[in-house]
Amino acid sequence: MNKPTNSNIDQTDTTKLNVTANSCYNYYTTDKEITDENVLVTFETNITKTDGYLYFGVANESVQYNNNCMCCTIANCTYIRSSGYVVCNSSSNLNANLKYDGGDVKTIEIRVLAKEKEVYFKVNDFEEQGPFTLTGSKWVITSGSCNSTNGYIKLVSALVIG
Repeated sequence: MNKPTNSNIDQTDTTKLNVTANSCYNYYTTDKEITDENVLVTFETNITKTDGYLYFGVANESVQYNNNCMCCTIANCTYIRSSGYVVCNSSSNLNANLKYDGGDVKTIEIRVLAKEKEVYFKVNDFEEQGPFTLTGSKWVITSGSCNSTNGYIKLVSALVIG
């Protein structure tokens, strides 16, 4: 977390991050770098107000958390926006299967194939989408938000896969 005043770990469920953000440049990242593993991470989220600016994806080692806001379609992350846009290599494309705005519980899956430098995304019961290209050589799983964001992000599982 680069702005700890905008989020906190839930005291009764340490896999849950409570988010009460009201500005840009909010990043919530894992502390483990991915270098050559295949990883599948599943989140549950119930963000009640996002203004379309809630993100899940993969950030490389070049991201500057206080200078690269994900609302700006940045180059050093491959991620999905709650509005259904996929951002990859500073380009943004709409994918209706990846839309997750609204106030109900959503499941987000991120599958990283590090050696291939690819990432796949899945929202709820829609088909997995990808591959999308990763840049860099080290990555962390990240989420982020801009503007007014209230709710939670819960880590359901994080697995190294074959």
